[in-house]
Amino acid sequence: MDNAFILQDSIGGYWHIYLSDTHRINYTYIKDGKRTMTPTSIDGQLVKKFCATMDIHGRIHILAYTHTRYLIYYQWNGEEWRYNVIERIKSRFQDISYVTIISSRTYIHMLYYIQSSLYKNTEVMTHYYGDGQEWARGRIWTFTSDNLVMPMCRFVDLNDNLHILYRFQRRRETSLFYCKFDSKTNIWTTPSSVHSSMNSYRDTTIYVDSDNNIHIAWIEKGEDANIIKYLTSNNNDDPIKWPEGVLNKDKEKASRPAFFYNKTLYCFWQNGESILFKWSDNNGLNWSKSQSIMVEHPKNIEHFEYVSLLYDALPPHLEIWGTISPKLNIFPLGLMPQKLNAPPQTSNMAQEGTKWLEDLKKESSRLSRQIEEIYQALYAIQDKLIQNERSLYSLQSNVKRHDFEIKQLQDLPKAEVNESPNSDDEPK
Repeated sequence: MDNAFILQDSIGGYWHIYLSDTHRINYTYIKDGKRTMTPTSIDGQLVKKFCATMDIHGRIHILAYTHTRYLIYYQWNGEEWRYNVIERIKSRFQDISYVTIISSRTYIHMLYYIQSSLYKNTEVMTHYYGDGQEWARGRIWTFTSDNLVMPMCRFVDLNDNLHILYRFQRRRETSLFYCKFDSKTNIWTTPSSVHSSMNSYRDTTIYVDSDNNIHIAWIEKGEDANIIKYLTSNNNDDPIKWPEGVLNKDKEKASRPAFFYNKTLYCFWQNGESILFKWSDNNGLNWSKSQSIMVEHPKNIEHFEYVSLLYDALPPHLEIWGTISPKLNIFPLGLMPQKLNAPPQTSNMAQEGTKWLEDLKKESSRLSRQIEEIYQALYAIQDKLIQNERSLYSLQSNVKRHDFEIKQLQDLPKAEVNESPNSDDEPK
């Protein structure tokens, strides 16, 4: 994922994380529509591709693949960036073609694909999930290099399940495969083909709405038009059926379709220099006429990923269109009937923060009591030491006095001999 990322925190501010012109990961902070810090690099690593997310506790997580062929995991804990090397590609015939990291309210997921340039060589797609401190290895998929496998996109739904699409080629036919990671059982479903074509599935995207309907779109180049193809299905069906439709057909070049759902299904895409959208109120069976979004700074329009775990009605990750500079404007959120400018007071993050603060207060009181008891014990020991010093001083004084008396007694006979009369003094 080479896009910019907008990560919303618990106080309504936004972290803007992006790849600079010098191929370094930069970040800055936006509050009340203004940048409150100058863009800063995480470190000096030159990065090929990266992805960023934020967990329910407000910690930032980044997965990056560098020009020196290291796959590095970064974590911002509120004070500093910490990192771990996940993989080092040593073979000149291998490379990492896809990296992603995405949060749900249950797990943080890492997914990356190691490809090979050798014919009929093994390629690997690896999944990890955890809480940022402890990680478990999910599934490892193996493919052969002549199948030209490429992960296309991923999505976390409102039930914390992870959905992925990847492209698989057999001879001249290319297929789109779908599978899902269930957050309750921690098990992946068996990958299944949802569509086959002679095209390459450019700009593929996936979205799962609150009714578990799966929406997939991609762009195909026709003879005289650009076509946005569309698949829809219900995740509760077994087996899942994938009826196909045409969402839009236009001579202008289309790119990056992006879905958004709020009782009505929307699809946004770039059409030339404009952003167009259509809506459907019957699960994509019929679509409205395309409409254009009026933007104050159309040249600043860009495709980015919006990350927020504050709202129960929104998926944690949204690939959307908008402007970041000079003012942050997230297009789909303007279609919401309820305002999303401020985080709800009953958000999971607020509850976690309140619980954390209460636990901190209890722990602080417990530690204060322990410290007070330690001080009392130290005072008692100090008094005992003073008493012992006094007793020792008294004992030493008595010893010295007794030594003096003993010496006096020892000197007493000598004095008596010296004082006895000699022969000259005797009477005659």
